[in-house]
Amino acid sequence: MNNSKYCYVHSLGKFTGVPFLKNPTVHLIIASLLTLALFFLGPSEKKQDQMIKNDKTTHKLLGSLIKEKGENMNSEINPIINITPAFKGTMTVADLLTTEGTLQFSTDRNSINKGGFLFQLICDNFVFALSFKDNSLVFQRNETVSVLTLQEILDKNNKVMVFAMWTHEKLILHCIAGEDNKIAEVPTIPTVAPPQLIRWARKNNLIPIEKYSTEEKLRNKIHSCFLTINEKIREADAFKSFWNITYSGNKIIDRKPKKEVEIQPLIHCFLSDQMLLSNIEVIPEHKTGEGNLDFLFIGYVEGQGMSKFCAEFKLAHSPDLNKGLLNQLPTYMSVSKATYGAYCVLNYKGGWFDLPNLPEGRKLDIHLALVHGKLGNPFRLNIRSFIFDLFKIKTASKKP
Repeated sequence: MNNSKYCYVHSLGKFTGVPFLKNPTVHLIIASLLTLALFFLGPSEKKQDQMIKNDKTTHKLLGSLIKEKGENMNSEINPIINITPAFKGTMTVADLLTTEGTLQFSTDRNSINKGGFLFQLICDNFVFALSFKDNSLVFQRNETVSVLTLQEILDKNNKVMVFAMWTHEKLILHCIAGEDNKIAEVPTIPTVAPPQLIRWARKNNLIPIEKYSTEEKLRNKIHSCFLTINEKIREADAFKSFWNITYSGNKIIDRKPKKEVEIQPLIHCFLSDQMLLSNIEVIPEHKTGEGNLDFLFIGYVEGQGMSKFCAEFKLAHSPDLNKGLLNQLPTYMSVSKATYGAYCVLNYKGGWFDLPNLPEGRKLDIHLALVHGKLGNPFRLNIRSFIFDLFKIKTASKKP
């Protein structure tokens, strides 16, 4: 959720949209477009085209408003960001800025009928949004809009599983309900988030915080900090720090992944400054009575007091990979009285190491999603998995 080059949000609750926007000018624009849309009774191809035109017009107008406002504030960017509260803090702004990602969730007929944004990010000419509209799922990035109509599925099913996936060159929507299965995929021009928006998000993540209004805000902050780990490893080219390397003179003759206990101090170093600024206490190797939890995080939540968050780290090639997610972390959360937790998987598979070999040749992210689906409530909703890639990817100049 997220982590590796993919960001996985394994949150399988009922998700509803959030209100569009509170800004009166923006609200008027959207209300006008929605009023026009009400003249249509169903999402035919012609109506889908109109929906796409409406969405593009809306976001162009919103982008113009933001651009004008930014110019009036000495060119400081001022993005519009909305993430539905139903995600319970599991999805972060950093997730929306990744080049590739997957959002997985379940919803129902009533939530889809209500409509609204699941997430929305608008900054100057960059638009990234997912919403329910006219019993359809609408996925937009810049000028490209994908619409997946759900009426046929909703006529026969109440529950729907949704996968929203994106790469730098395509958007994919995949909905599953009972025996029904529907996919929409559209190509896009190669797209990445604007560098100034990424810088803004990173700086914003370092703003000091004394207390949190909800446990979900605390969870979101911890998730945001986890998502910086892969970035820091890549930027500092710190991959070797996670390996035990044997040399013969200047020549490397062997590389072996470090053990979890050897890696914990490195993870602590990556997180310590951010957690300090965020007023979150970090306790490594916390004794629970049921074993040692890798990291316990404690922050102050208004009206509640000190709130705990559990994080368990596991090697991807560990024989206890599934057990750690299904048994260990839920047990630690229960005995620690923590509402939320994170399962952090250390992935070494690459040019230097060829494990794990997962069932049916699955990719690690897909495997974790399947295992995550076996969790009972509330853990299925309250745990997110993160993947940290600890193998160095060969640069283009060094590839054969």
